[in-house]
Amino acid sequence: MIPQDGLFPAVACLQFPIALGEVERNIQQVQNLLQAHPPAASTLVVLPEVWATGFDYPRTQQWGQQAPVILAAMQDMAARHHIFLAGSLTDPVPGEELPRNTLFVVGAEG
Repeated sequence: MIPQDGLFPAVACLQFPIALGEVERNIQQVQNLLQAHPPAASTLVVLPEVWATGFDYPRTQQWGQQAPVILAAMQDMAARHHIFLAGSLTDPVPGEELPRNTLFVVGAEG
């Protein structure tokens, strides 16, 4: 839950080399960094752009279909560390040919 004043008490950024198209490896990298450098509760942790897949243009549609799985992993990490995670993912849009690069903010409750 976001504090009553609506602001996050702290903001942090995670930077790591994204493994192109390796979703599980990238999720593990975030988990490892959060474990090694645990942020304070309710911190907003910002991840690199398209952090879970990288800019893997030939497989953009494929990665878009993985968004629900990746969001579930983000929610799990947020709950475990009592934080909020912000990261963009390839997000399919019904009726559109190409997915979008959408920023998601996920907390312990979704």
